Amino acid sequence: MANTDFPHLGDYIEDSYHDLVRATNNFNQDNLLGMGGFGSVFRGCLNIGLIVTLKVLNLEVDGPSKSFNAECRALCTI
Repeated sequence: MANTDFPHLGDYIEDSYHDLVRATNNFNQDNLLGMGGFGSVFRGCLNIGLIVTLKVLNLEVDGPSKSFNAECRALCTI
């Protein structure tokens, strides 16, 4: 898929929590890709047709924001 299909991919996509619930079919287990110590990862389809992964952090454990920031840095280098 060319970046021109979604010209704003260089920018952040802003979606509401309601949009994310819809994209994952209410975080349905059928869309669960995996679970880790800091949260769960779901597959979703945004209104614009873009397939995304969504990480839902478990804020009841120590360290999820540090882990999330490290993952974001790693993904930005890809």
